[in-house]
Amino acid sequence: MVALLLGGVIGGCTRNRAPAPRPGPGSVEPLALERGLRLEDLGTQSLFRLQYQGPEGSGSLRLVLQLVGSERYRIETKDRFGRSLWRLDVASERATLLDDRARIFCTSSEGVRIPEVALDSLPLEALPAILLARLPGDLEPLGGGEFRDRAQRRWTASGSGAEVLAWTFWDAGEPKLWWTRENGGGGVLSHRAGSQLRWKRVAGEPLSAPVAPLVMQSGYREIACASWPGGLASVAED
Repeated sequence: MVALLLGGVIGGCTRNRAPAPRPGPGSVEPLALERGLRLEDLGTQSLFRLQYQGPEGSGSLRLVLQLVGSERYRIETKDRFGRSLWRLDVASERATLLDDRARIFCTSSEGVRIPEVALDSLPLEALPAILLARLPGDLEPLGGGEFRDRAQRRWTASGSGAEVLAWTFWDAGEPKLWWTRENGGGGVLSHRAGSQLRWKRVAGEPLSAPVAPLVMQSGYREIACASWPGGLASVAED
């Protein structure tokens, strides 16, 4: 998403409503891994290309995910001209979100919700696994492809062995979010309201240097995370 993923980052160019693939039931064994990550994921960085389409417009961006540990990661996004859009730094229960165009930032120890309809239901700790085409971590298996998260919400998933081909997040007995794997190390995430986020992992490598915490530059204004403005379609260009 998340674009992807976060607050006020993809610029609207068209206004077409995104078609959404239909969610399907199935069964897949849960990954017995912390937060859906594997040991080989840690200490790496991955480059993704994302495309967003929804009621607010459409757009694209490049996203870099730097995975320091299961509870420490950094996301940085740029537009097609290489200009910085937004950055997210998550360390355990503390998250900092920074918008380089609007020159605003927020920090929270209670979690930052992504202000985009396709992603706002997902906790921050689930984002790396979701980007890497995995099930979110901390799901309790109930059998038959059924899962329950810590908030007692229902999930279903299908796949083959440990490879997840699709998952659905349910709300009030109806599918709210559904993801389907696509070739090339990515997938498409759809929301029942009509927005859709598609991404592909195009490169990956070990981290070559430590990932330092974000340092606020002069001129950036702090706001409350709960009042983060806009959605994905507000600042990047198609």
